[in-house]
Amino acid sequence: MDKLKPPKELRGKILFSINKEETRRAKVYFFVSITTTLASVFGLIFSVRYMIQSFYQSSFGSFISLIFSDPNIMVSYWKELSMSLLETLPILGITISLIAVGALLVSIRTLVKNTRGISLLSFNN
Repeated sequence: MDKLKPPKELRGKILFSINKEETRRAKVYFFVSITTTLASVFGLIFSVRYMIQSFYQSSFGSFISLIFSDPNIMVSYWKELSMSLLETLPILGITISLIAVGALLVSIRTLVKNTRGISLLSFNN
């Protein structure tokens, strides 16, 4: 049986195609991670604003100022005061802000990874 010999330039073409696909994929990941990072920053801004508005509307700050203005009340009525603090704590605003911070951190990590991948691929060319 005759052995088929591939053309000499086939290896170079295959490696060039692989490199081209890796570069394209790295660019797509890079632009997607930039978009995700920007969306996370805007989400963080709006969620922090919502959380601050929730703090003002729930009168959580009034109870905190009561603790610092008269410590004797805190000692006398610590159970009632702690329950009032828990009831007025804007949990939804805090949760949304923490989710936005987590999304921002993950998207920044992905952006850094993809930026490193693009810079390594650009040096190979």
